[in-house]
Order: sequence, then structure tokens, then C-alpha cells
Amino acid sequence: MKAEALLKGFAGVIVSSHLLTSDIPMEDGVRLFTPVPQKAGNYVFLGDISTFQRLVHEQKLIVHSTYFICKGADDRSELSWEPAWNINYILLNLKVKEAVQLLNILQNDTQKECPDGTKVLQAFFKAISVENISSHELMTSWVKRFPYPLKTFIACIVVRSEYPVLRYDYVQEVTNALHDFFPETNLFYMNKEWIVFWGQEIKGSGELDISYEAFAELLRRYGLNAGISYLGVIPENMYTLYLTAKAAMMLGLKVNVPPRIRRIYSFAQYHQLYLIHLCAKEYERAHNHSNFYYMAHPDIVRIFLHDQEHGTDLLDTLYAYLINQSSLTRTAQFLYMHRNTVYNKLLKIEALIGYPLNKIQDHSIFILSYMVVKYYCEYQNNVLI
Repeated sequence: MKAEALLKGFAGVIVSSHLLTSDIPMEDGVRLFTPVPQKAGNYVFLGDISTFQRLVHEQKLIVHSTYFICKGADDRSELSWEPAWNINYILLNLKVKEAVQLLNILQNDTQKECPDGTKVLQAFFKAISVENISSHELMTSWVKRFPYPLKTFIACIVVRSEYPVLRYDYVQEVTNALHDFFPETNLFYMNKEWIVFWGQEIKGSGELDISYEAFAELLRRYGLNAGISYLGVIPENMYTLYLTAKAAMMLGLKVNVPPRIRRIYSFAQYHQLYLIHLCAKEYERAHNHSNFYYMAHPDIVRIFLHDQEHGTDLLDTLYAYLINQSSLTRTAQFLYMHRNTVYNKLLKIEALIGYPLNKIQDHSIFILSYMVVKYYCEYQNNVLI
């Protein structure tokens, strides 16, 4: 590999360097500083600064070799070039694991292998799924290799097909359709998912700057569903954005909580359900039983049991009414019901709980309780009796 390409690849994290040659042999990969081989090869050495200093002291450096020396952000160690070393070295402000990740990117030269940058995005996703990237410098080095620059606000969109078996031509067709819908956007296909790193310059109300209706139509046409994360500003949290987008879709599909726009599961709507999902095991540990529905408001449980006994859908109607800010018209539109039908259902709910719905002071408690009951019965497949 050209020394110039290495320096460019590590731009922003190099503390100091000294290169004697313009070409750095890396055909045989990367070796740790120890154990020390008997002679040089077509590989580079990698390790921390304290181990390197020990090799210098013990005169165990391999001449004409290249050493990537890592030191953490808090490490104040200094390194001065000595001509007697007769080596190439690059001192990096990175941890060893982070430097390995970055070297792997540089070795693959992904832009030449795949003009649309798919392979660099796949390599990046593999890296963040194994270990969180906390170093801003390392994240910057990754992002520089993306096909398109990231914008100020970032969201992750995860798209999955309803079909169990995906043909190659179907995958290509969907990929092309997504590229057309999200122009100049970093997206790729991996492990039966299309992952989109969406970006925009203005946060606005927190929704993505796209046509949700047009996106829903694309999803319907190809038999797809999508999860959408919150908008974030820190690239280091991109894997969390991915996990929350995927969780919104998977929970929404399994728990009968209809999305505001069909086939689009926004984390903004399902974040409470995700928190319930994370808390359920801790509840079981702390209470020595798994009856998680005890966390729900008693009136929500009462409505749910009534629905079970009479085959009605009063609880879903109440949920729709509450998330639509108690608007009868918007609730009817959301449920695709006649306005009078919704009104009569709300009257039945009031009769069942014994007080008018406008007396509910905190809608969030009832919405959260609805999610608890749905999670307990539909996600965990329990029976509420």
C-alpha cells in the first residue's frame, strides 16, 4: 500500500510519523508487536506505545518494517524518532482495536471494488455491531469513506421484506427503488435487511424530511416494512439508531399497535414499548414473578378483559383516541371508522370505567398501560386472567 494512502487514511488521528519508503507491504496482514518474528515479512506491526518502548529497549525491532503505535487519548507518552531504528512508524491517537478496524478498511480499498460504496458501508456496519465506536477520530475516518457525506441530523431506517425467501433480482429491484427514493444517501443491503443512513440539515419537528405517504406506497408495492429511528446528531450512536429502528418495526409487527402510517414503524411511536421490552426482565427479577401486567393502570386491564370476554375492541379505540389528542374526527380517520361508531365506543368505555374520558389527567399513563398489556399478551404470548 502507498504510504501516502496510509497517511491520508489515518488523517486526524496521527500524532507523529516517520516513513522511509513510499510503499508499505501489507499483503500478509497485521501482526501484534509480540511475539517478535525472526525476520521481516509482508505485514505491518501493531500495538501500544508501552510495548513498543520495551521492544526498543530490548533491541527487538525488525528493521525495514512498519509499526503502527497506539496510545489512548489520556496517554501522555512521547516518542522521538531514532535513526538507528531503521523502521517506518506511525504514532496514532487510537486504541489498538480501533486501529485494527481502520487498517481493515484501508486494506480493502472498497471504493474500487464497488463503485456505490456498498462494501465500505457493510464493513462499517460489521465494525459497529461488534464493538461500539467511541472514538470521534475513528468514526470520522469511517465516515470520510462513505459514498455520501453525513448531514447534521442522522436517522437510521431499517427495511425488511415480508417474504421468507428473497431472490437476487428482487433484492436488486428493491435496492434500486430505495436508491431512487433516497437519492445521494448511504444505504446498503445486508443480512436480509436494507439499512439507510438518512441525513438532513434541519431537525424540524423530528420527522424525516421525506414523503411518508410515498414511502409507504413503495413499501406496499414490494411487500416491505420499515422501522425509523429518532434523528440524532452524534455519528458514534449510529448502531443505537439502527437497534431502535429495528426494534420499533419488530415490536410493532408482533404487538397489535397499528402504526400511524401503515408499514412505517417510527421509534417515536414505539419507544415506550421498547422501554417496556427492556424493563420486563428486570421486573421479573425484582418481583419474583412474571405478571408484568401489574404495572398497567387497573382501568386499562378492566377494558382489556371486557374486550376478551365480549369480542370488542374498546381498548384499541381508547388508545387511538388518546394518541390523537382526544380528537373524535382524527380518531375516526385513524381507525377507518365512522365518527358515530367511534363516539358510541367511547361512551361504552366511559360506562365501563365509571367516569368521563375528559377526566383523565395524564394520558401518558393510560398509553403506557396500554403498551404494557399489549406487550404482556401479544409479545410474550401470555394470557391475562
